[in-house]
Amino acid sequence: MSKKHAYLILAHSEPEILGILVSLLDDERNDIFIHIDKKSNIIDFSNVKTDRSDLYFLKKRIDAKWGGHSLVEIEFLLMKTARNKSNYAYYHIISGVDLPLHNQDYIHSFIESLGGDKEFVSIAADSDIGNKKDILHKTDQYWLFTDNIRRNGTIKSFVSNFLANVFVNIQRIIGIHRKYPFQIRKSCQWMSITGNLCDYILKNEESILKIFKYTLCPDEFAIQAFILNSEFNKKRFLPNEPSKSDMRLVDWERGTPYTWQTSDYKELVKSDKFFARKFSSADINIVYAIYKHVMEEKFNDKK
Repeated sequence: MSKKHAYLILAHSEPEILGILVSLLDDERNDIFIHIDKKSNIIDFSNVKTDRSDLYFLKKRIDAKWGGHSLVEIEFLLMKTARNKSNYAYYHIISGVDLPLHNQDYIHSFIESLGGDKEFVSIAADSDIGNKKDILHKTDQYWLFTDNIRRNGTIKSFVSNFLANVFVNIQRIIGIHRKYPFQIRKSCQWMSITGNLCDYILKNEESILKIFKYTLCPDEFAIQAFILNSEFNKKRFLPNEPSKSDMRLVDWERGTPYTWQTSDYKELVKSDKFFARKFSSADINIVYAIYKHVMEEKFNDKK
């Protein structure tokens, strides 16, 4: 198995931020794979380049839609593409509006210090009542029209939302409840996993897609459910601390999630997490500030 890491990036907008993200991941120990949403203009991302990492833009592009299976399909596409290139030690799934909070020496060294076999996957605690209710809402009945369910002001979206909810409510009234072969808990799709776990997920691709067909937002639990109910769950980093176990700094209190601002700089640079999510060009100053922080950290480590 290669000791290199693969970064798997789901991007749909913000080419400037993606360029900065890639420049901070650009390291001879990494290869970078990027899926650009089919709705996006690929030309906008033409300036995203690397000097030390091999960079791959996926030729096949999927129309990413909230609520449907497209995000899970993109994850599988990225994992398969990277796995076909090499058997990487780690696969980091991140979005195009994430940024690393530390340099690559920190991330690689942290992982190696734990034995190089931990799975950085956040899964909600079984006692989290809010997450239990949300999972029940999204998985207990059959959801249709999920590819068009997001409320975006279009007639198609309005009709899809209406019909999907009517169909789900009818199922609840007549007592239709779906059954699953294992426990399901909510999680984020952003994770850092070993090559062995990546192989396990790809081996179970057909089952994952079949079991979670006609669920709402399967990217929040489909792959994670297979991890939770496998031997790899024992290897999860800090499994009893969901806010820390994926090594992502995400604020769900101030947003869904919150977009980091310049005023949050101290909180961000003091964090021990690998990445922060999410950033926006509406406050590009914080993006440049994090870039400078990580580059200076890298320079100081070389002294």
